[in-house]
Amino acid sequence: MHGELRELRREVDQLKGFGEMLGVSPAIQKVYQDIHQKTILNTANVLITGESGTGKELVARTIHKKGPRAREPFVVIDCSTLNAHTIESELFGHEKGAFTDAREKKLGLIEVANGGTLFIDEIGNLGVDIQQKLLRVLDSRELYRVGGVKPIAVDTRFIFATNENLPAALARGKFRQDLYYRISEGVHIHLPPLRERGRDIVLIAEKLLQEFSKKNKKRVAQLDPQTQEILLRQTYPGNVRELRRLMLNAVLDAPGDTIEPQDLLPYLRGAPVPLNAAESPAALDLNKGHALLYNGYLPEAYRATNFIRGFGAESPEAERFAGKEEKTILQEIRRVLHETLVVSVKDAIGLPLNTATAAVADAFERNLLIAKLIQSNGRVLDTAAQCQVDKKTLISKAKKHGLKKEWYVK
Repeated sequence: MHGELRELRREVDQLKGFGEMLGVSPAIQKVYQDIHQKTILNTANVLITGESGTGKELVARTIHKKGPRAREPFVVIDCSTLNAHTIESELFGHEKGAFTDAREKKLGLIEVANGGTLFIDEIGNLGVDIQQKLLRVLDSRELYRVGGVKPIAVDTRFIFATNENLPAALARGKFRQDLYYRISEGVHIHLPPLRERGRDIVLIAEKLLQEFSKKNKKRVAQLDPQTQEILLRQTYPGNVRELRRLMLNAVLDAPGDTIEPQDLLPYLRGAPVPLNAAESPAALDLNKGHALLYNGYLPEAYRATNFIRGFGAESPEAERFAGKEEKTILQEIRRVLHETLVVSVKDAIGLPLNTATAAVADAFERNLLIAKLIQSNGRVLDTAAQCQVDKKTLISKAKKHGLKKEWYVK
């Protein structure tokens, strides 16, 4: 036993991860320690909480594989994907003839996992009546199949997971108080969101890059340093699941062996993106120009303006402005909005967010078109090809913005 404990400690102390989990940040190191200290050497039930996409199933698998039941079954049920009738049959099984379609006896997953571990994901989605039956199993270690009259003894370890606030669900009457106390009396592990894990983001992205490159027979082998910085500045509302989507699309789009910033731009959402100084407006097509605007300059500028106006000053996005003088922050906004998008800071702050967003987008498109037309010396077909729009669309946009030939023809 002591030898196993020492081996686990060595693994927890390794540089890049624990089991299949990956990361070196203090936030994820705490999770490793919790798994190692509270779950590995016992069979207590576990509650895993955290935002959607943080890797709760991976943690559950790690707990199972490192624990004393590693050679026994590991079974998963996701309550968010099943209706109440299906969940009951899936969890507890049913006897032949228990209901119209019950042509044969079926073992429930609690029974299938006997001796091993059952991971019940999104337990907050269970109906109150199913919660009561589950509580009875936890208390008595016996279950009744649907339509059955004979109790069946089970020795199953339960790992529960949810992204819901269970105390709030309790207050709303959507979750049974007795079941809540029963599952929360065991081990509780909380997973940090990806945005709080720092350089772990790059480690995970590099692993995903290798995985997707191999699966899709691509030769993409590395992340450009600026791409890494872009990844580190995203907020990832979908957490690791969102990073997977982002890396898959980037790998599929990458023409070479390196993920460049432009491979990410179309797939980023709602987070600041640093711009390479060499990428002038004339070097962008309209689609990427808009992606750059919405995913880079605009959110950054409005985080700054909202900080000045006192909105969201406690949010993580405002941290980069904390402690700076208003003059310094205004200079940053001026760099983003005025110098790049030709919109004054004063005007932007004075507008409602939706109105300002539309105005800035309009100004950006107008100046991008001018830059493109100057570059092509007014040749409409060439400009349309560069912007990846048809001739009719380009002429329509030029008219919309009131562009005149003398502005861009030498």
